[in-house]
Amino acid sequence: VQAHGVGLAVLVGGVVDLVGMDVLGLFKVLVQRDELALAGLVDEAVLHAVVELAVPQAAVLDEGMDVLPVALVLAALVLEQAGEAECFSSVKTSEETEPKAIFPTFIPSNSKSVPDFLKIFPFSSEKIIYPENETKLQIEPECAVLFNAEWKDGKLKNLFPLSFGASNDCSIRKDGAKKISEKKNWGKETKGLSSNMILLDDFSENSKLYDYRIASFLLRDSNVFEYGENSFVKNYNYIWKKLTLWLIEKFNSQKDEGPKENIHEYLKEASFPEKILVSIGATRYTEFGERNFLKKNDEAVVVLYPDSKYCEEEIIQKVKKRDFSDSEISFLVQKICEKNHNLS
Repeated sequence: VQAHGVGLAVLVGGVVDLVGMDVLGLFKVLVQRDELALAGLVDEAVLHAVVELAVPQAAVLDEGMDVLPVALVLAALVLEQAGEAECFSSVKTSEETEPKAIFPTFIPSNSKSVPDFLKIFPFSSEKIIYPENETKLQIEPECAVLFNAEWKDGKLKNLFPLSFGASNDCSIRKDGAKKISEKKNWGKETKGLSSNMILLDDFSENSKLYDYRIASFLLRDSNVFEYGENSFVKNYNYIWKKLTLWLIEKFNSQKDEGPKENIHEYLKEASFPEKILVSIGATRYTEFGERNFLKKNDEAVVVLYPDSKYCEEEIIQKVKKRDFSDSEISFLVQKICEKNHNLS
């Protein structure tokens, strides 16, 4: 994992409306010299928190490592395309394009106030475990941004950017869930985050991220299908300072109402994480992506790439050739597997 000196990280998911996009993701990353190693956090006494945003109509641990706990936030899907708009019909916002809420994906806590399924670490950079007794599973392509979180007197005061990368808030399309989080975490290895996180020292129009686009693909039977619309990250309606201020306000004040959950209480139970990863980039589905659900043995690919260096066709060719080597591109490639399947 190349994050250029960025500390340990955990990823999450959420939804932010943009001109055809959404958001989501979660992982634990450790620093040793200038490199990061992705690690499975499940059995470790490290606190992480993952959350997800929702908007209408979009969008090995080794001895000697300097381990710092972190949490991530993740943004998610276009509610209409995902069949979730009805869940939020009663949720009022000050602007039509404002995200509806923040949703948790992973909360490491023994507290009874945190649902048991949210205590399971769901992230992987290599595979997605297909859910039992479910058939409607979709890629949720996201841009995840890792922030340092500044807390004071139990309140979140500020967020400072560290890195960004591709994430997959893979989701089940099903009716009857009282909370959106119930569709997001169905066990280990059910979410995705790239092992290549890219350094980010500014979250504004002047940042490196301003040049990046997000694309996603489904690989099936030697064919490559575009799954989400290729879109600029900068085209989110809520982005940069506007998104940062919104996140801070919601982390501190969101209540448990309807499909929403008390995120501040969850983060309190997780001992106020030092880092939060906000995934801000799920695109709208293409016609193929909206109509085709994932099958076992498929591969889900999410790509964050610089527009000034590559055109869309060049990225498609890289995916076809399985050329995932450029450190300026954050690739996430996940095999869709049955439970207990080992990758060769």
